[in-house]
Amino acid sequence: MLQMCDVNARCAAYFGRMPKRLGDIRLWILLTTLVRLIGITSPPLETAHSWRQAFTNMVARNMAEEGIDLLHPRTDLSGERPGVVASEFPGFNAAVALLYRAFGPAHWYGRLVALIASALGAWAFHALVRQRYGERVAFLAAFILLWSSWFVYGRKSMPDVFSAALVLIALWAVDRALRTSAWWFALAIPMAAIGGLCKIPAVVLLAPWALMTLERGFTQGRRVLALASLALAIAPVAWWYFVWQPHLLTAYGNPLYFPYPLAEGLQQLWAHAGKAAERFRFSALMSHAAFLGVCVGIWRAMRNRDTRTAGVALGILLPFALIMVKAGDVFALHAYYIIPLVPLLALLAGLGLECLPRGAATAAVLALVVAEGAGMRWHDLTGGSERAYLLEAEGLADRFTGPHDLVATSSGLDPRPMYYLHRSGWNLTAEEAQQRHTLDSLAALGLRAVFVERRETDAAVPWPVLHEDAHWRVHGAPRRTD
Repeated sequence: MLQMCDVNARCAAYFGRMPKRLGDIRLWILLTTLVRLIGITSPPLETAHSWRQAFTNMVARNMAEEGIDLLHPRTDLSGERPGVVASEFPGFNAAVALLYRAFGPAHWYGRLVALIASALGAWAFHALVRQRYGERVAFLAAFILLWSSWFVYGRKSMPDVFSAALVLIALWAVDRALRTSAWWFALAIPMAAIGGLCKIPAVVLLAPWALMTLERGFTQGRRVLALASLALAIAPVAWWYFVWQPHLLTAYGNPLYFPYPLAEGLQQLWAHAGKAAERFRFSALMSHAAFLGVCVGIWRAMRNRDTRTAGVALGILLPFALIMVKAGDVFALHAYYIIPLVPLLALLAGLGLECLPRGAATAAVLALVVAEGAGMRWHDLTGGSERAYLLEAEGLADRFTGPHDLVATSSGLDPRPMYYLHRSGWNLTAEEAQQRHTLDSLAALGLRAVFVERRETDAAVPWPVLHEDAHWRVHGAPRRTD
C-alpha cells in the first residue's frame, strides 16, 4: 500500500511538471529537428525549389572537387568559359563542400547544414525575445517560428534560413556582449558578416543590433563598441555585393539574379500584388492562425504605443521593402524570399497570441499552427519521385561522354539536369536545341552530346540519336569530315 502511494505521488509530481516541460522551447526545437530528419538523405527532387538546391549543390561540388575558392564560386553552366558566377558569397556552399570532402559525395549535406543552423537560430531567437518580452511571448514566438516556412526551408540545400539563423545568433551574442562581456562581439561579428554575405536580405535582421544600444543600463563605451562591431560586420557584406560581385559580373558575365530599377520593380510587384500579399498572409508563417496572431500583435503594439516593437518592425521592414522592390516579380513568385521577415512576423504573432487564455485555448491554437505548417508541407519531407530518373543521369552521361567533355541540355534556365549529369556545358532552350547552326557552332567549342529530358522538353535535336528511353534522349555530335 505504501509503495502504491509512493508511485501515485511520483506520477502526480511528474504530470504536475508537464505544462512546464511542454513550455520548454528546447523540447520543441528538438522535436522539430527530429521530425525534419525524416527523408534528410533524400536528394533535392521535391517540387518546391529543387532547382535552387541543385544550383547550390553544384557550386558546393565544384568547390569540393576543384578547390575551395571563396572568391570565385563556380557553376557548370558556362560552356567552354570559366563557370565563375556573380552570386552570393559561397559560405554555405563551402560548409557543404567540407562535408563532401570528409565523407564522400552525397546530395543531402546541404540539408543537414541548414537544419543545424535553423535549430540554433530558433534557440537564439527565443533567448532574445525572452530577455525583452518575457517567457510566454518568447515561447509563443519561437514555437510559431519553428513551424513556419522555417520548418520547410530550414532543411533545404539553400542559404536562406542558414543566413537568417546566423544573424539571429549574432544578435544573441550582441545581447550577451552588452550585458556581460564584450568578448561576445568576437562571435557576433563573424556570425553577422557570414549571414549577410551568404544572403544579403538577411542584413535586415541587423536592425535590432543598433536598437539594442539605445536600451538603458549600458555604458557609453559599450554602446560605441557595439556600433563599431556592427560596422565591422556590415563592411564585408557591402564589399562583396557592391564591389566584388559587380567585378565578377564584368569579368565573367554570369549573373545569378537580375535586380530591377526601382520604378520597374514597383511595376512588377503591382502586377503580382495578390501573390506578393500572399507571401505575407500565408507563405511566411504557413498558418492562417499565426497570421491572425500577427494582426492582433500589431494592434496591441499600436494600442500600447510599444516603441520597442515599433522600432524593431520599422528597422526591419524599411530595408526589406527596398529588397522587395529590387526583386520585383521574383519576390512575388518565389516563396523563400520572405524568410528574412519571418522572425519579425513570429514575434508579432507571439505578442498577439499572448492575449489567449492559458491552457486549452492556447494549446488548441498552437495545435492548429502545427497542423497547418507541417501538415500542408509534409510531402517536402519525403522528397519527390516524379523525376527520380535524374539520379541515373550521371551513369547515362558516363556511357557517351568523358567526365571533362562538354555537353548541353534542352532545359533552359533549369540547372537540375546538368547538375545530375555531373558535366559542364550549356543549358539551351528547346528552340536553341533544335537549331542546327547553334549546335554546330557549339560543337566547334567542344560540345560532344546533347541530353534531352523528355518529360520536360522533348526537343527534336537535329543530331544523331545515341540513346533513347522513356526519360532521356541523347544526341551525339556528328563526326567531322574535314
